[in-house]
Amino acid sequence: MNTLRLIGPMRAAFACLILLCLSLMSPQPAEAQQLTAESKLDKLQAGFYRMKIGTIDVIALSDGTAGFEVLEMLSKPKEAEKLLAKAYLKSPVDASVNAFLIQLGQRQILVDTGSGELLGPKMNKLPVSLRAVGVSPEQITDILLTHIHPDHSGGLTVGGRKVFPNAVVHVDKRELDFWTDKSIGENLPEPSKSFFQTVEKTVGPYIASNQIRTFDGATMLFPEIRAIPAYGHTPGQTFTRSRIAVKSWFSWATRFTLRTCSSIPHRSRLNSTLTKSSLRFSGNGRSLMRRKMAT
Repeated sequence: MNTLRLIGPMRAAFACLILLCLSLMSPQPAEAQQLTAESKLDKLQAGFYRMKIGTIDVIALSDGTAGFEVLEMLSKPKEAEKLLAKAYLKSPVDASVNAFLIQLGQRQILVDTGSGELLGPKMNKLPVSLRAVGVSPEQITDILLTHIHPDHSGGLTVGGRKVFPNAVVHVDKRELDFWTDKSIGENLPEPSKSFFQTVEKTVGPYIASNQIRTFDGATMLFPEIRAIPAYGHTPGQTFTRSRIAVKSWFSWATRFTLRTCSSIPHRSRLNSTLTKSSLRFSGNGRSLMRRKMAT
C-alpha cells in the first residue's frame, strides 16, 4: 500500500483535518472541548465549497474561524502533537466553524447555523456566505440541528432577532428536552453551564413562534434525508444521512476546513493514513461510528 505524501500547505492542512475528524468523533463530554475566540487568521477564509451528492446539491458554508485545542480531545495527545509538529503546527489549530446547505427541490435546508455572536468577532459570517451562493437567510425553509451547542445553534439569532424567520427547525426531542431543562443546567460544570444560558436567546424565539419540530431517534425527515441518532456527545446529537443512488453522505460535525475538503484523498488512503498515525479515539463512539458508516 502506498503511503500518502503531502508537502507544504497541503501537508499542514491534511494533518489538521485528520486531528479534527478524530477529535470530533470522540465521545468526550461536552465540557472537555475547548474553542477559543481567537484565530491566527486576520482575514476571512473562502465562504463556500460546492459538491454534488448524487442528484443533491450540497454547499459547505463558512461561519468563520476559531482556535481549537485539539490535543485535549485525543486519547494519545503526545503522538498527535508529534504529527502536528511534522506539519509545522501546534495546538490550538485554526478550525473552521461551518454549516451545510442542502438544496432539495424547492427546499433550502441548512444543517446547523454556525455560532452567531457567541464565539467572538471572527464568527457570524454564515449569512454572508449564504448570500455569496445566492441564498438569503429568509429563503431557508428548514434547519437541521445536529445538536445544541453554541457553534452549531448559536447562529439561529443575532441581537435577539431571528436570522432565519421563515425556517422550521428540526431537532431530536431528547436534545431539546435536555437543553431547555433549567434544573439540569444549574448543576452542570462549565462550559456546559454557560451553554445552557445561551439556549433561551438562540433557540427560545423559535420555540415561542412554534417553529420547532422535534423527532424521536431515527426518522425520515424528508424523502431523501434521514436523521440518525448519534447520542453521546450530547443527549440527542444526530447525524444526517442522504442516500441517493449508490452514494451516501453523512454530516456529523461542521468544523472542517473548507479548503481542505476539496483535497480529501480516496477513503482507503485516508484510512491508511489514520492507521499509520497510530491515533485512536476510544469508547462506544468508535464502534458507533463504524456501524453508522456501514449502514
